[in-house]
Parts: sequence; C-alpha cells; structure tokens
Amino acid sequence: MIEYREIEKRDIPLITKLYAQYLNSGESISQSIREAWDSGDYSGYIAFCGDKPAGFFSIRSGITFTYPHPGLEAELTEFTRGKKTGYCDAILVIPEYRLEGVAEQLTERSINLLLNEGYEYFLAEIWIYPDGTAPAKAVFESMGETVWQRRVDGFYSELEKYDMGCPICGSHCVCGAWVDIMDLKRGKADGTDE
Repeated sequence: MIEYREIEKRDIPLITKLYAQYLNSGESISQSIREAWDSGDYSGYIAFCGDKPAGFFSIRSGITFTYPHPGLEAELTEFTRGKKTGYCDAILVIPEYRLEGVAEQLTERSINLLLNEGYEYFLAEIWIYPDGTAPAKAVFESMGETVWQRRVDGFYSELEKYDMGCPICGSHCVCGAWVDIMDLKRGKADGTDE
C-alpha cells in the first residue's frame, strides 16, 4: 500500500539522492534544494510503499527553471502579471511504482496544496527525452487549463555550465522541454496551445 504525506525536512537527503539518480545530478542541485527548504520555498508530497520511496512532487514559487533562461523568464513574468505562480521543481515516480497511479495522486495532492496557498498559475518544465517522448506531459496537463505553452529544443544544453549532468545524456545534454503554464483555477486542460 502506498502512503502519501507532505515533504518534511527529514526527506531532503532522500530527495537529493533520488534527484541525482533519476533527474539532474550535481552539487548545485543538492545545494539549491537545501537552500529552498531553509528559506521556506520548498513543499510538495512524497510517497512511500512501506519504508521504500515510491516518488515525490516538489514545488517552489515563482518563475524559475533548472538553470536560468533569462529571456524566457522575463516573457513568463510578463505573461503572469504578478499572479501567484508555483513552479514544479520535480516530479518523480520510481520505476517499479509507475503505472500504479502514484503520479496522479502526487499531482492531485500538490494541486490542492497550491490552491490552499493561493496560487493561481503553475509553471512546468516538462522534460523531453532525446527520442522525443515526454512521459510526464499527461500528468501536468491534468493540473489545470494550459494557458501558455512552448516547446524548447535543447532546453538543457547548458547543464554542464552549471555543474549538472543529465541521467540520459551525461554532461552534454540534448534533451528539450515543454514549458507550460497552467491556470489552476480553470480546471483540466483542453489541449489547446497558445
């Protein structure tokens, strides 16, 4: 049986380890997570099956990405016009727990957390693998109506510059990203692009 709870300080070392194993690795990642937690800008949900982690969904506030994309950040700041915006720091489901509804449960709980904290928009940076697939896209589309969207090929091409690595590509990443903004108050996405 999978159990869910809000992320706590004791989870930060585990989340950092999972990040390095399945997402981006590098000291800057672990430092960023610790600093966000210490500043009160890190929340979300974590799932366990017994004492084994099944996944997590972590949230920060504002317009930010894995590493800076100043032009895109300025464009999105203008688009959101000061509305309270949350950012998906990460969503991860451990492979053995995929297809068991873990991502959906983590997402639903995280949406409720955001709504309870007064967020209106949610920014997602959705990883596109080198083969063109974006496994997490459907999960994010369930969060709200997509009101802004752009596909950015080579989105992670500068990971090495920030002392990070990609678990698929290594230090010379060719992965892209969908950058989506969802309106949490409008319900599920209708599939349109703007």
